[in-house]
Amino acid sequence: MGTNVKIKILLIEDDINECNAFAKHIKTREDVELIGTTNSSSEGINYLKNYKVDAVILDIELQHGKGSGIEFIEELNNMKLNYIPMIVVISNNLGSRVYNFLHSHRIEYIFYKGEEDYSQEKVINTIISLTPYCNNTKPTIVKMGSETIDLKDEYETIVSNKINKVLDDLRSCKKIIR
Repeated sequence: MGTNVKIKILLIEDDINECNAFAKHIKTREDVELIGTTNSSSEGINYLKNYKVDAVILDIELQHGKGSGIEFIEELNNMKLNYIPMIVVISNNLGSRVYNFLHSHRIEYIFYKGEEDYSQEKVINTIISLTPYCNNTKPTIVKMGSETIDLKDEYETIVSNKINKVLDDLRSCKKIIR
């Protein structure tokens, strides 16, 4: 029994060639969906308000767009979302101050476009590989080999067991106090 769960990606990038390369690569895949592309940090924030985005590919410098990746990250930190999408930064230029800013805002996935092995495929593959391990995403369906597991039932069982343990502990405390 297979499930077609796609990771929803938002691309915030001002280089049209880079946008086209990501779109072209994503069209070849069944595990990801490009839900939007923008060259504006404020438009990127609006996407997050209106859509459940699993990952954002963020160009830190939007020289031919509006705003910057820094503004996007600061605005994201001020938002009251029920989740935080995985943020993957791509850039042509990463100075130490920008690098430190990114790490201080819990951005751990940074790709330098000038690297010899940089590719859109590598960025997407990293997102795919890391999504199940992010604290911000709680997948309900996981594929393990050929088996598909519905974690929703697992979460409900874990929560129910923890609640029952707390109740049992409270009952034990009442008996001790009497």
